Amino acid sequence: MKTHLLILSLAGVIAGPACGQNAPAPAPPIRQPADTPALPAFKTGMTVIDRAGAAVGKIAGLAEDQREPIVIVEIDGKMVGLLQRTLALENDHARSTQTKAQMLTTAQAPR
Repeated sequence: MKTHLLILSLAGVIAGPACGQNAPAPAPPIRQPADTPALPAFKTGMTVIDRAGAAVGKIAGLAEDQREPIVIVEIDGKMVGLLQRTLALENDHARSTQTKAQMLTTAQAPR
């Protein structure tokens, strides 16, 4: 008797989708609240300037820390990770709120 119930249960599971049952609807896309600001569109190869306006390097890539986005910049041949919140998008370049020395000192290690 138990064997018959098990077989019938398995037959129902296997035959269920074949008998015209609809698959569950896909989950709706996740949307950010309307008051969430869009992140700046930093791009690889974009020039980075310090707070005085001097070019210090170029964006080599983008990364994500556990807390916030990081922009990886090549400065003097070194790859340094700068917190995205320290950069602002201006026309075709990124302006830092820091000096070059501060960028090198406070840089985050890319992950």
